[in-house]
Amino acid sequence: QGVLLAEKPMTTGLQGQFREIHAVVDTKGVLAYFGDFHGKLYAAKKYKKDPAGGFDLIEDLSGLESEADLSAAKNRLVRLIKPYFQDCLMQEKAAEFGRAFNRVENLPVRKVEILRACVIEEGWDQDIPSLFLVEQFLDDNSPFRKFNNNDFVPGQQAVQNTPNMFSLFSYFHSEGKLLVCDIQGKKYKFTDPQFHSSERESAEDDDYDEGELRDWLHSDGGMEMMKRVLLGLHEQQALHGLCNRVWPDKMALLSQQVLDWKKDPEFADQVERWAKEARMYQSYFANLNPVLDAGIGTFDDTEEQHFDAMMSKAING
Repeated sequence: QGVLLAEKPMTTGLQGQFREIHAVVDTKGVLAYFGDFHGKLYAAKKYKKDPAGGFDLIEDLSGLESEADLSAAKNRLVRLIKPYFQDCLMQEKAAEFGRAFNRVENLPVRKVEILRACVIEEGWDQDIPSLFLVEQFLDDNSPFRKFNNNDFVPGQQAVQNTPNMFSLFSYFHSEGKLLVCDIQGKKYKFTDPQFHSSERESAEDDDYDEGELRDWLHSDGGMEMMKRVLLGLHEQQALHGLCNRVWPDKMALLSQQVLDWKKDPEFADQVERWAKEARMYQSYFANLNPVLDAGIGTFDDTEEQHFDAMMSKAING
């Protein structure tokens, strides 16, 4: 009662690979009971693909005739219960880093806000209810940007320094255990961040202890991906001057780490391959900034055209 959820997802030019977005209007302030939520407009994110398997989800089970197909479809939907709550906890963990970042004395960049999130259930009286990850809708006309990535991004690609400095802060603040990345949002309000941890060697590494970290961290690329992101951040020369003002010792240690990594012949070969891939993705990286028109609810974006151009360049040399 009091929470109105749009039946159809928002039409966007920047389609998410795994999720779609539905508009939500909280007419009676119901969400305020579940945390620091204010205002009426919210965005509800819903998985359309299983992030673990990548297959399309089937919510309308009426067309399935066999018990096997029906059971398989239900199992796929049940598997998605945990990722919603993991996403919520992961966003809350990023918000903790955001609050710690804002407490840094003499911070040379703007303070940040990581959007809080909660999980709501729709159709609770049905056989298969639907879950949504709900957060504040960024209802202004400023561009919605992807500020950094969860992988290596080369050269001087920063739109603004604050998100990249925040990513480095998360690495320093966690003593090298965690790195917040893939930061996106509007101005200094960020959403949907991802984490890499030093707990595992790579995304394929299953040789680690189950613990509290695994309860909320499900997009972990491990130390391999952490190194790739850190290397890209280290190439952002503007960050050196900013970070040296507040964390000179930690920046010096990171610089030494990067030098040590590059001394490894295998890692050096990898860096060369990443640089070649980066040249192929140059057009894509240069256009990571779709613009959301809040009044219409659509994106003015040319990602598909840039992806096609990138693939054409890769095929034709």
